Amino acid sequence: MPILLHTGTILRTPADRAEDVRSTRMHPIFLDTVARHFSELNLIGAHLGNPWYEEAAMSLFWNRNLYFDLSGTTLKRKPVSWFKEILWWDDSTKSRLAPNRDLSHYQSALADTHPLDRICFGTDVPIPEMSAAMDDYKHLADGMDAPESMRRRLWGENIVRMLS
Repeated sequence: MPILLHTGTILRTPADRAEDVRSTRMHPIFLDTVARHFSELNLIGAHLGNPWYEEAAMSLFWNRNLYFDLSGTTLKRKPVSWFKEILWWDDSTKSRLAPNRDLSHYQSALADTHPLDRICFGTDVPIPEMSAAMDDYKHLADGMDAPESMRRRLWGENIVRMLS
């Protein structure tokens, strides 16, 4: 059973002080620790760590049992070029990193051919806004030149794989 965990900043409420609520506990780098200690457990981090995207991206790179969704405002605020920068690896990464070098220490991270192999569709918008949220994911997949097989993983096969 995968576990969905909130990452990123959280809503401020009047109960925050009494309940000791703080966004600092929502850094995506904390998922790296859990993913490493429980390698058979699949984790989904919500919101790609907004605003700690680089932590989320590099945690995604190193942990094959970690996935993220892009719910929230990130897809609306960030251009595709930005996603390509933080989600920088793909099936050509091995040859670009160091041609003719032993990259076995990167093997687990580079086993997936693309970061979209571990991005899952997710949203926290009301039903009337669902179509727009889906369009945002489609725009990202288009901009990252994702083939149809990768789009199927994004739309649901990644979740099915976790549940199998």
